[in-house]
Amino acid sequence: MYYLFKCCECGFEETFDFPFGENLPKTITCPQCNKKTMKNVITGGTGVIYKAHGFSKSKVDSSRAHKTTTKVAYNQKALEQYRERRGS
Repeated sequence: MYYLFKCCECGFEETFDFPFGENLPKTITCPQCNKKTMKNVITGGTGVIYKAHGFSKSKVDSSRAHKTTTKVAYNQKALEQYRERRGS
């Protein structure tokens, strides 16, 4: 995995590759100022990105809209039938 490190002395930033699950060193020697003052910068990351077929945001949104519209139409029809039965 890649981790971002920043030097506390000169501000130099660089990413380093460490095997997943391995403990990260607390400090690393900066390649620019040669001082052992580079620390890991915790970032937010990218989150989960789905790139497979069927994960389109627009398809999910349109599917939800269709289900909501269908449910509303069904509820309106049921309400009309109830009123008809009650009135007769």
